[in-house]
Amino acid sequence: MKNLLLVDDEMIFLKSLAEGLRMVNKDYNIMLAKNGEHAIRVLKSVRVDLLLTDLKMPVMDGFDLLLEIFKNYPYLPVIVTSSFSNDDVIKKINSMGFFHFIEKPFEFDDLADKISLLLPGRAKSPNSLADALNNSESRVQAI
Repeated sequence: MKNLLLVDDEMIFLKSLAEGLRMVNKDYNIMLAKNGEHAIRVLKSVRVDLLLTDLKMPVMDGFDLLLEIFKNYPYLPVIVTSSFSNDDVIKKINSMGFFHFIEKPFEFDDLADKISLLLPGRAKSPNSLADALNNSESRVQAI
């Protein structure tokens, strides 16, 4: 079982993303955090195999979370997402050295592929969300 921590202040987006990832790979244990402060509490209590975070959030934003991860969890694979990206944001993320960036809106299959590649032990997953939906007996409800 791989523990994924998804961090974003948009809970509808997080829940939808979590449902899609569970359909792609049943070995994903998905945990949700609404901001960086909440994510730090989760990181202190549970082993996390991969973190996906937004940058723009209340309480503790994604940049402060990335600094905390850099100091205390340097080997944790991290994917950064944001719809507020520009060259300065991307340079700042790259200067931190070890993060992957995907601009919102993104293609779900691109994110699922990146997660699969970054996870330790690379848990096998179907080729796409479409494959997972075709092979799944469960139904997804629109939110």
